[in-house]
Amino acid sequence: MLVATSGRTRGQGFEGKVQFVWQVADLLRGDYKPAEYRGVILPLLVLRRLDAVLDKSKPAVLARAEQLKAITDTPDVLLKDAAGVPATTPAR
Repeated sequence: MLVATSGRTRGQGFEGKVQFVWQVADLLRGDYKPAEYRGVILPLLVLRRLDAVLDKSKPAVLARAEQLKAITDTPDVLLKDAAGVPATTPAR
């Protein structure tokens, strides 16, 4: 059984996260070959990271989206501003 509470996985820090990823991999073993894990696990980790980064601004973004429904069909730029998080990472 997977356990995740308040954004933290069972255990502390890095080791807890590693344990959580392996638990997910164990669940997938019946459906996916080991070579296919990366195609499933990596996208899920990216989505989870995005969810964690945007969690604090989600209520503000949803409220702003509701306001913009009547004003524009393409609120992307305004919603990015409401999120308060850069939409892209600067190239190094």
